[in-house]
Amino acid sequence: MNSTLSMLNNTEMRRFYANDSSSSELSIKIKAIIQNAKSYIKTGNFLFQDEGIILELLAALGRGVAVFVISNISEEDIEFNVNMHKVNLKKLRRAGAHCRGLDDLHAKFIIGDGIDGIIMSANFSPNSVGQKNIETGVKIEGEELKELEYTFDNLYVNADVQGLSEFSDTTLTLRRYSSIDEETFSSEHLKSNLRLTIASHSKSHGPQSNLRECQCRTLYSSIVDIISRANSTLDIVTWHFKALDNLPEFVDAVKNAISRGVTVRLYSNLIGGTPGSVKESRESIKLLESLGCNSYGDDNNHSKCIISESEGIIFTANIDGKHGLKSGFEVGCVLEGEALSQMRDYVNNLF
Repeated sequence: MNSTLSMLNNTEMRRFYANDSSSSELSIKIKAIIQNAKSYIKTGNFLFQDEGIILELLAALGRGVAVFVISNISEEDIEFNVNMHKVNLKKLRRAGAHCRGLDDLHAKFIIGDGIDGIIMSANFSPNSVGQKNIETGVKIEGEELKELEYTFDNLYVNADVQGLSEFSDTTLTLRRYSSIDEETFSSEHLKSNLRLTIASHSKSHGPQSNLRECQCRTLYSSIVDIISRANSTLDIVTWHFKALDNLPEFVDAVKNAISRGVTVRLYSNLIGGTPGSVKESRESIKLLESLGCNSYGDDNNHSKCIISESEGIIFTANIDGKHGLKSGFEVGCVLEGEALSQMRDYVNNLF
């Protein structure tokens, strides 16, 4: 039996998965979804830089599995090694994958054959897939999985970039300007625990972005609601806190929770990213500390979730008022049952 699949047998009943310095459960689960796929794989991710994931997808293509990819190819959004990201997308395309670009995408998820899927904080990058970063993910099934696939299908069909250039390893072309109807992601179509941000933020393509008519922000509203309902404890885990002046509902909810006597703990990365990004995050943390939050840091954290004494949500966005919670393409899932219990145990051990 494949070593990845045999290792996964030990965690087959799990709904929650993590990568850190002592575990690679999340990466094992991602690779198992790829290896188990018989018909198709649909995946969206901010970065395609990890050689191991690329090789797994190429192997799936070699078995006759159809691979559909949407990713962000906007250089204004990608800060690190954008050329390798684009080269890998071209490599997948030349092997037969169907690759398209969505300017505002920051989501990370994978679906295998419509029967297995995972939403995660991990990019397909060496730091995330390896054991350097702290990353988390949750298995999705049932209605959440159906709605995630529905979301993927609509964004894939209406992607900003429909094709990749054959004349350069790093240039992507064939843009298609076709606005997505805002009703596509309304509550009529999305009724499960899946939560989304689908709204344009791109500086260069904003007026022409295919998300320009979309105003879906169920992820942000659920985050604010969970904070507002907390009674005793609240843990907020993210890579960075940024642009909190654009998130007054979040700040007010945290402030009100503390006034109710809720113990609020923050867990973030204090050094990752550009100098400007790090500075802004530290200033935002100081603001939250002034409200009464207790702040903790880990230089390898890239996980994103919020857990109270009775509720929880995992998501792909950072606590960022410019990108993610109010704009862009992000996914999340409200946690219940075993997944909530498993994630709460993991988060408690971070502090």
